Amino acid sequence: MKSASDCWRYRIVQFAFALGLNVSLGLSCGPLIAQSRPSEQTEINDVHFHLTNYIQEGADLHDFVKIMGTKVRRVALFGIPLQQQWSYQNSGDLAPTYYLQTDSPLYYYSFTDAYIAMAYRSLSREEPARFEPMITGFNPADMYAADHIRRVLQTFPGVFSGIGEFTIHKELVSAKISGETANLQNRALDRVLEFAAELGWSLSSTTIWMFHSRSRARRLRIWNR
Repeated sequence: MKSASDCWRYRIVQFAFALGLNVSLGLSCGPLIAQSRPSEQTEINDVHFHLTNYIQEGADLHDFVKIMGTKVRRVALFGIPLQQQWSYQNSGDLAPTYYLQTDSPLYYYSFTDAYIAMAYRSLSREEPARFEPMITGFNPADMYAADHIRRVLQTFPGVFSGIGEFTIHKELVSAKISGETANLQNRALDRVLEFAAELGWSLSSTTIWMFHSRSRARRLRIWNR
């Protein structure tokens, strides 16, 4: 049986090579989704659900609980950290609802974390136990990203279970984000990982694009002993 100190180490849960690096950090010694006693009808846990889209709209969480029914046991819940700008000069009165519908840039939208927290707090009785809310409303190229995560935890204590999903590289999306582009060499990402280590949060990488250096790959590959 693992000791408590062993549980506070990072571990890579899954590597899958694709065009993108989307990272989630979860609070657990075990899998990203905490285990609960399943009903006989339960079929899956969903580790990737965005409640909002690129214009910060989406399903009502109470309606989503009904969709889950008895088939889905637990869900990792997060928004999307990027907002698509509606530029009148670019698309006029046509309001884009997706990043491919306009050439206007995307920008980081930190309020998504507060929206997720309030939606979670509005759930009743046993419903909150079916969700693992995640912090995602930060710029991974910003050295203040870790400070944002800390402030969210202080503002909404007891709500969030981890960090994610945030993007290091995604084709088309990364090119549309204003300012500095996130990458694996950025010290800001180290600060996020270091803060996660302070909290004892484990690391789950859902899709990996590429490592630009062997040393950086080793720094991300921290394992359970």
